[in-house]
Amino acid sequence: LDTPGHPALAGEAMAAARLSDAAIIVVDATQGVSRHTEALIQQVLRERAKPALFITGLDTCLIDHRMSAGELEDAIRSVVGAVNAAIEACPDELMGDVRVRPDRGEV
Repeated sequence: LDTPGHPALAGEAMAAARLSDAAIIVVDATQGVSRHTEALIQQVLRERAKPALFITGLDTCLIDHRMSAGELEDAIRSVVGAVNAAIEACPDELMGDVRVRPDRGEV
């Protein structure tokens, strides 16, 4: 399911989460995780949909912002950390540990 990311369309995103077994959370590396994205992550978890993370904008980081490899790695770690913080704020014993981890192919 593709849901709108704009806060004004949050109701549609919530309805889509109710119908899903999993959710791909798309975050722009240059913008990071917004409050709206945090709220959507927590709603997805309340609906017991397993999250995966897709980080976009990596080309912009390299080309437009001229980030070094180390800076790009820091930006990616920051996004992963912020998504996992939102996940940890909404624990669910039935789902277990659903934090996104690059080593498991979830980013």
